[in-house]
This record gives sequence, structure tokens and C-alpha cells, in this order.
Amino acid sequence: MRAVSKKPAIFVPDEYYDEVFSLSKAALADLVWNLAGMTVESAEDHVQVMGAIRAESRIVLEYRSRS
Repeated sequence: MRAVSKKPAIFVPDEYYDEVFSLSKAALADLVWNLAGMTVESAEDHVQVMGAIRAESRIVLEYRSRS
């Protein structure tokens, strides 16, 4: 069962939608931070981690604005 929202997720495949959306916002925020930390030179460099999140956010928000 999908939650009612203004715009549904556009990248989450249908078969995983319920599983992903069962996570709390706090859990998703921790997951985002953890995954972004794996993409930069040092996960301890919080400026780099936030930079990675901001860069990816711009891409996702651009796609979402088109849908």
C-alpha cells in the first residue's frame, strides 16, 4: 500500500517501494549520510559528506521537477 504524497518517488522500483517507505525519515537520513560518506575521500570530513549529499540532491530535485 502506497502512502499518499504530493509526488511519489521516481527512482524506487515498485517491488521495493513498500520496503523503502517503511523506513522512518530519521532512518532514511542516517542511510543517506552513511552512503554519502562512502562516496567521498573521508567519511569523517563532514563538509565533503554534505557536499556529496547536496550534489546528488540537485540531480534528484531536477528530475523530480520534470515529472
